[in-house]
Amino acid sequence: MKILLCGFGSIGRRHFANARAMVGNASWTVVEPMREAWVSEPDVTFVPDLAGVSGNFDVAFVCSPTALHGDQLVTLAGRAAAFFIEKPLAHDRSSLAAIRAAFDGRRAPTMVGCNYRFEPGLQRVAELLQSSTIGRIVSVRAEFGQWLPSWRPKADYRLGYAAKRETGGGVILDRIHELDYVTWLFGAPTRVEAMSGKLSQLEIETEDTAELLLRFPSGTIGSVHVDYIRREYLCRLEVTGDRGSIEWRFRPTSVRILRESGSWESAFEDPMPDVNAMYVAELRYFFDMLARGAKPMNDIAEAGATLEVALTALEQR
Repeated sequence: MKILLCGFGSIGRRHFANARAMVGNASWTVVEPMREAWVSEPDVTFVPDLAGVSGNFDVAFVCSPTALHGDQLVTLAGRAAAFFIEKPLAHDRSSLAAIRAAFDGRRAPTMVGCNYRFEPGLQRVAELLQSSTIGRIVSVRAEFGQWLPSWRPKADYRLGYAAKRETGGGVILDRIHELDYVTWLFGAPTRVEAMSGKLSQLEIETEDTAELLLRFPSGTIGSVHVDYIRREYLCRLEVTGDRGSIEWRFRPTSVRILRESGSWESAFEDPMPDVNAMYVAELRYFFDMLARGAKPMNDIAEAGATLEVALTALEQR
């Protein structure tokens, strides 16, 4: 198998390590402009840019900074049998349109990686919703907050992609996870209203706080809050139905059900989750779907629709 990987930053290295462990007899070409990131590995060739890449590939991974996705995917369309693209799909509407045009009519399977779909706690929530455990869903609240300088303590947050608009940074695109998993669970929003801005003293040019109000196809009302400000990590979802509520929290992970009686019961617990496990499950699913000749979830069409919601929220800031 011939595999191309664009981007050897933290997420690119993670996918590289996970894929190598599950795919044998593969030769890799890695596109990474920062030569200091190159490593010496058997069956791996590093090049600084796509101009140095020739031939076709069985799988192309696009894990580069988001602002590069458009140009790279347009260049690679037709040169790989399948594509795995790290979230978000693109950073603006022009890049999204270029990607859609480049892949229009092509048969190559695509999947945009949103790893929370493979988180065991959220998968348990999906099971509970499918069995109507809490009745008709009335409202949904997804929240994420984490102090940006703590994300990568050894790096200067002011120089990272999150701090810059041109690289696709900002908390709305950076944490498209919340929009993705509520769309996965409740359907694509039919309406979005949003407020966002840089409200803290962080030295960044992007928004650090955002509040989105959503209407789902069933009539359910939802909200998504994301920020770079909160000192104590928070990642949670609360779903309210007409016969109870479900709460999911991540790290430590738990799923609880609030019954009509007013009592809580545990539906899932993992006090020390293996974060990499959901990335492994994500890639295992991707390669399994390719082996079966089946269409993976969250292809360019699906991920593009979620991205449009995020871009609409950005435009309302």
